Amino acid sequence: MLLTLLMVVVEVMVGEVVAAPVPAMQAPNVSIVVHVRRRQEHFWEPWQLNSNVCPHYLCTPLNMPNREEAGGGVTPLPPTYKPRGTGSSMFYQGDIVLDEEVDRLIFPQRYQETSGQSRAKRATVRLRNRLWKDGQVPYEFSDKLSATAQRVILRAFKHITQRSCITFRKKNGSDADYVRFISDHGCWSLIGRKGGKQVVSVGRGCENIGTAVHEIFHSLGVWHEQARKDRDEFVEILEENISERFLKDFDKISEHVSTSRGFPYDYGSVMHYSKFAFTRNGKPTIKVIGVGRELGLVLRQRHGLSTIDMAQLRDMYRCNLYSDSRDSSCPDDWLKHDASCYRFFDRPKLSFPAADRKCAQLNSHLVFIETQREDKFLAGYLWREFPSLLVWRTGGRVVNDTMKWHRRDSNPGDLGYSNWGRGEPSTRTSLVLERDHRTNVTLWVGVWTGSMRSRRDYVYPFVCERRARRRCLPLAHADGRDYRGTLDHTVDGHTCQKWTEHYPHPHNLTDRGANASPLQDEEDRHRVREDGEGLGDHNFCRNPRAMRRGRPWCFTTKRHPEWQLCDVSSCQSASSGSG
Repeated sequence: MLLTLLMVVVEVMVGEVVAAPVPAMQAPNVSIVVHVRRRQEHFWEPWQLNSNVCPHYLCTPLNMPNREEAGGGVTPLPPTYKPRGTGSSMFYQGDIVLDEEVDRLIFPQRYQETSGQSRAKRATVRLRNRLWKDGQVPYEFSDKLSATAQRVILRAFKHITQRSCITFRKKNGSDADYVRFISDHGCWSLIGRKGGKQVVSVGRGCENIGTAVHEIFHSLGVWHEQARKDRDEFVEILEENISERFLKDFDKISEHVSTSRGFPYDYGSVMHYSKFAFTRNGKPTIKVIGVGRELGLVLRQRHGLSTIDMAQLRDMYRCNLYSDSRDSSCPDDWLKHDASCYRFFDRPKLSFPAADRKCAQLNSHLVFIETQREDKFLAGYLWREFPSLLVWRTGGRVVNDTMKWHRRDSNPGDLGYSNWGRGEPSTRTSLVLERDHRTNVTLWVGVWTGSMRSRRDYVYPFVCERRARRRCLPLAHADGRDYRGTLDHTVDGHTCQKWTEHYPHPHNLTDRGANASPLQDEEDRHRVREDGEGLGDHNFCRNPRAMRRGRPWCFTTKRHPEWQLCDVSSCQSASSGSG
């Protein structure tokens, strides 16, 4: 977006000179016309501040001490690598510094030209490990960072921490990986945790909370929203208004690098370009189309996190899962891991349908593996506690969205279907977790679900799984309609959509919250004005009369499902709940 440009034009209009003398003290006929060109935004965009600059930290010759960091430690990138951006600049998409690993992934052709082969695949694998461990980000401030920038950054920390499980703490001597905030030319950052010291610049003109949040988000591993693969369904890129040298900055990023994680396109994201980004003539370069145009949504960013921004960050760092794990418990005889409860049946061994029914009787389902973390835990526990049993019946597995699994509610009547990879059976099968007795290697194997005729050949021990639950609450109503707490995600960990927001899921329960402040502090969110049903400018679970359900619920920030129940139960109905 464009910074305020206040232009005053003075036009002096002098009357025609005539022969008659001008009386003494008579002023000439002069009028002053003032034209004011109002600003479009109250800040500079990073791409504007970074245009035609070469920050000292990035551009100082590699064999010389760094000017800003003289005596301050190692350089931010390997000494054999100098970052390359687009448009003959140091930056990619205006404010991203590409380290060598990410550069290989974004521009594999650069390395194909020199080595004859692409190493993008290997970079993709390593990129998954660029999140900050446990969501903790050690940081330090440069001595030359202005007091204004320090205040803005600390406020940005608070803004992010209040909406996620990310924490920022001052670096100590044992921290090998950390972020150093400096005040070099422009606003810029690397993507995700690079390793070692990495730098975020909040230079002159960048000292506003939205820009600080934007650059910190990059360092947490978040790319620009308009670079999504499905971008063209939601916005139109007006190439005729873009400076030619920066057309590459509007390229979409491969899903190998960045994924939407099932979230809808976020017009209001703090990570979205403004509509004037990289304009060459002052005209818009991005136009809202599709559902955004239908709903009258605008590209509103640099004011703080949108609801979807918050939800995506929580999803990346598993914040809701950790919250559920911390605040929930399991029934007796069940083993708790993260937010799930497991029960192991080594006898009697059952066929697939019988095991499925047994789990259903216990308000649970045959276990399905959703993450590599869960996969590792379950395999280790089974082989440690049941060393003589080599095969266990499961409902299936899905890791990184690469495989579907059996669920009774996903396709009624079909007891065991999976979408197997090439070369595997495709119908009437289920997954078992099997250990090779010679190598002790754990394998996932597809087997027939079994029937009464083949029961002896297809019976196995099995594992049931159910969600760990929060303690019931002393509510006046069994359906929790009077719940006024602050739980803001569903039983499956989906962050809730605000009740005053009508995107991604439209409804008529409230008016639009167009004037809501995204910078509202957490304590203020807890005191937000609510109507008689508990609805307001927040995303807390509720059970309004117009759409009453069995217990508090909310619309989700995912594309699917549209809505889901929350883990809120009244002690009046706890004994009869379904778990």
